[in-house]
Amino acid sequence: MLLSRIDKEHFIKLIKTPALKYIEYAELADEQNKGVVVLDIRDASDYNKGHIAGSQNMPFFSLRLHGKELKAQDKKVVVVCKDGALSEAAAFVLLKNRVEVKILIKGMQDLVDVSEVVDTQELAAVKEESAEELLQKENVSLKAEIVQLNDALINLAKQNRMLIKQTDKLKSVLDRKM
Repeated sequence: MLLSRIDKEHFIKLIKTPALKYIEYAELADEQNKGVVVLDIRDASDYNKGHIAGSQNMPFFSLRLHGKELKAQDKKVVVVCKDGALSEAAAFVLLKNRVEVKILIKGMQDLVDVSEVVDTQELAAVKEESAEELLQKENVSLKAEIVQLNDALINLAKQNRMLIKQTDKLKSVLDRKM
């Protein structure tokens, strides 16, 4: 085994800087429209005090447990923390799981007055939406998903019948040759 030691300046220049990608808040809305997942890695109490609209709370300590799930989603991720420092560590964890990740520059510290940050009063207003309306929306989306699944099932059944016919033809050809 060969062990080498480099100083902090060289580590940042050679390892950290090329591996990590950053994004500014101004670019975040466009990225969210493209389907990027925004992960707020602060603890739940800080997240509940205020967070970026559409973000998911996944505290840093639980990030290792969910790395494979995030990879399975096959979506880009933007990591957000209080000041951007912990996001760098989180980005390395996600990169290890082969998740494409960016870090929100300066984290939440500069977003205190930004209107897109959801606070607890807005959360209370959102929760007031009736359960019936939420169930109706979910019902509509489930019906659409059922239609898609039925179409996929019909296509798979057709493919299955075709494969059975081809297998029968191959069997008959092989039987004739023997």
